[in-house]
Amino acid sequence: MSRTIRAGIAVFISLALFAAVPALLTTAKAQQQGTPIQENIKTGESSTLSKTPGEDVGKDQSDNTMVGGDPVETAESTNLFTTVRQGGPLMIFILLLGLVSMTIIIERMIYFTRNNVWKKESLDEMLRTAKAGSPAKFREDMEDDLRNRFQVFASGLERGLALLSGMGNLAPIVGFLGTVIGMISAFAAIAAATTVNAKVVAVGIQVALVTTAGGLIVAAPTLFFYYVFTNAIQNLYTRSEEFIATITEGMPRLSDKIINGNHVS
Repeated sequence: MSRTIRAGIAVFISLALFAAVPALLTTAKAQQQGTPIQENIKTGESSTLSKTPGEDVGKDQSDNTMVGGDPVETAESTNLFTTVRQGGPLMIFILLLGLVSMTIIIERMIYFTRNNVWKKESLDEMLRTAKAGSPAKFREDMEDDLRNRFQVFASGLERGLALLSGMGNLAPIVGFLGTVIGMISAFAAIAAATTVNAKVVAVGIQVALVTTAGGLIVAAPTLFFYYVFTNAIQNLYTRSEEFIATITEGMPRLSDKIINGNHVS
């Protein structure tokens, strides 16, 4: 599978996840709002049973009318567009950072899995195959050939990780920038208002909180997977040095031949 195909699959999965998460949040919020409504219905039924037949009929009818609404309809709409709109222009940039990061993560997961990076036996088999095909007769030459073969393999594993680290470090910075811009907007609204209330500063504080949360939400999984990938590669480096030393242990050294040749002459 070429890298272009892996990247295309990763982009498709990333877009699907970005579209699915807000829908799940909307469903969860609707369920949370539906629970107290159902409790109110039960409370209203019990209170109705305790009343006399002609008591507060009009009041009960109005309460049942208000309670009988659909909890899903009363849940606040939450989707990707409204979240970006609440966070302001910086949320678009944070969203792009998250999309790029998720694409790299999924593409790297596919590449690591197809190359069996999580299993050390695959590395051992690769080095054995490289040794069998190497023309080197001395230990120093064989070690160089095996290290070069492993370096080519490790370079493919490290591709894209520098960009992933940059996305993880940049996302919270952009989020904190949104915090500063939101607080500036809030204080500017206070200075311009004749009477101060919660609505005056609500928009600025909303921008500050949404952008900060967005930056942290992007940065946390991005850095987590970056460290997972780099730790796996570091383990492979350590394993390769140990295995190269083991499979070349019985080979003659070129330095010994040179020293013995000088003694004979």
